[in-house]
Amino acid sequence: YYFYILLGWILALFLVGGAGAIVYGWATPATLCLFATSLVNGLCHDKNGETHNNMLISLLTFGEGNHKEHHLRPMR
Repeated sequence: YYFYILLGWILALFLVGGAGAIVYGWATPATLCLFATSLVNGLCHDKNGETHNNMLISLLTFGEGNHKEHHLRPMR
């Protein structure tokens, strides 16, 4: 189901603005989101499995860098 929504969004972007609209309306935000997720997972965990808070990552990812809090209280 999600695939059809995504495909419709990409088609609409192409019809409105061509290939450039796909790059700036879908590919760039999707890539930045993947990069932010990898940044949090890579830099807020250490090799022993411990989690840490990182203020710089938190500022870049709108609070996701407060990762230790997520592991202490996952339902909040």
